[in-house]
Amino acid sequence: MKNSSTQFAVSVLLSMLMPFDLTAQWGQVASLGSSICCLAGNDTILFAGTLLNGMACSNKTGMGWTGVNVGATGGSIFCIGVRGTFMFTGTFGGVFRSTDCGTSWSPAGLERIPVHSIVMVGSRLFAATPGGGVFISPDSGTTWTPSNSGLTDPRVATLALFGGILFAGTEYGGLFSSTNYGTTWDSVEMGITDPRVVSMTICGTDLFAGTWGNGLFRSTDNGASWTALSSGLTDSYFNSLAVSGTNLFAGTEGGGVFHSTNNGMSWTSANYGLTNNYIWTLAIFGTYLFAGLENGSIERRPLSDMIPSAGLSNIPVASEFVLDQNYPNPFNPATTIRYNLPHKSQVLLTVYNTLGQQVATLVQGQQEAGSYEVTFNGSALASGVYFYRLEAGSFVGTKRLLLLK
Repeated sequence: MKNSSTQFAVSVLLSMLMPFDLTAQWGQVASLGSSICCLAGNDTILFAGTLLNGMACSNKTGMGWTGVNVGATGGSIFCIGVRGTFMFTGTFGGVFRSTDCGTSWSPAGLERIPVHSIVMVGSRLFAATPGGGVFISPDSGTTWTPSNSGLTDPRVATLALFGGILFAGTEYGGLFSSTNYGTTWDSVEMGITDPRVVSMTICGTDLFAGTWGNGLFRSTDNGASWTALSSGLTDSYFNSLAVSGTNLFAGTEGGGVFHSTNNGMSWTSANYGLTNNYIWTLAIFGTYLFAGLENGSIERRPLSDMIPSAGLSNIPVASEFVLDQNYPNPFNPATTIRYNLPHKSQVLLTVYNTLGQQVATLVQGQQEAGSYEVTFNGSALASGVYFYRLEAGSFVGTKRLLLLK
């Protein structure tokens, strides 16, 4: 086998020689020589993990890729988690950590165990493995403990955190949920008719689960019940899901990319210009939707090509990141939280109790520059002090709120 640096040099050279038009269709920006398993980025750098050739990175346009030396991974990068300059990656040989935006990496546990999905909550990490179930680290990867009580299928493909509930999609055992951060698990049986749940995402207040053979499902009640979605979909194998505001994108095994503007109720094909319809991963970065393909190609398409201008935020642009104090405060049972974004950002707005437990996810996904307000309803919570936290690009802000009943 060629060394990884040679492979990436050849791949990038080939991608530079390939003509493409990125103005109104998909265009190839790289060919990395191996299936693209994951795409993730921060404000300035986009990372791609491959099945056999390790990791590469590019600027936010996706033009020009260089190899990233992660370590003894066996060449397989299955998932990447990015929060500012802090990164984790799940590989064929365990978890690796970077504190300098991917410049250098160090082992972070679970050596010789493949890790297919990682969820980060503060210093707490959750890792999905294809045979050992879920592992939890309370200290950013220093120590790990398996946590599989009630999880009847240890072949976990994907993890998601929504409204303080942790979800685990398995390869053959269906979907499981945990209300105590993985200490115990319960099977989710209301509505999901396929035992192979391999992808999940959040769009507004809805949770979506993609299956391997029986289509896509949506929950509007924190995962308690699920409804099948099929209108306009011609492929039932869902590898990846991505969100931009109220727009939902799905990457499938043979049908390419689909786009929904109405919470998954109906879908349209978005494949014009794709070199291959086998989509392994999707990611929204800057003003583009990126697709990682089974044939090793990374392709991008302008979001403006797929999202009408009426569907984009037309709120006046803010000059800086601002997280306002909620109003009213104290409140019962609802309050309004306002924040400003100076540019398009990946936004996560969450609420925590005084024990550091997440009790609500209010916003998760890409948002355009502008000013936003979100209503938080605490009717299901006990009176007391809570904290809301905004993560947007490199900005992190936290404020206190008081619920009095």
